[in-house]
Amino acid sequence: MPSPSVRYSTLSNTYIILIKDTSLISVITVTELLQMSTLIITKTFEPLTIYLLAAALYWIVITFFTVVLDNLEKRTSKHVV
Repeated sequence: MPSPSVRYSTLSNTYIILIKDTSLISVITVTELLQMSTLIITKTFEPLTIYLLAAALYWIVITFFTVVLDNLEKRTSKHVV
């Protein structure tokens, strides 16, 4: 049976890859994000600003999950010799 740190490490890597590769976040997906960005662009006529905000939002989501899962991995691996 693998140690908890190995299990969480594998789980966290899989989870981050899942988010990055398929963008299967129930609330925010890349397609939805870009469609909403396009709708806002048609009203504001500022595509660069809107696309930069969309990219920043996606980056924040990915970074949040990466940090949370890294902390979980560190917390469980410090008890393993």
